[in-house]
Amino acid sequence: MKKIMQLVVMLFWAIILGQVLSFICASLTESVYQPITTTVVCAVFAVIIYVINIGMQHFNLNKK
Repeated sequence: MKKIMQLVVMLFWAIILGQVLSFICASLTESVYQPITTTVVCAVFAVIIYVINIGMQHFNLNKK
């Protein structure tokens, strides 16, 4: 359950920060802001980073 909540929180913040970054970049470059595309891309990157994090815990030398 703890890992699921970590994923939910990570997805939430990745999407929020991605939306802010996308809005600012779209405004600065005078291009179209696309919230759906940004949400999908941010969610995919967050899941990839979460999976890498879980995989790297295998190499943790400080396990008890």
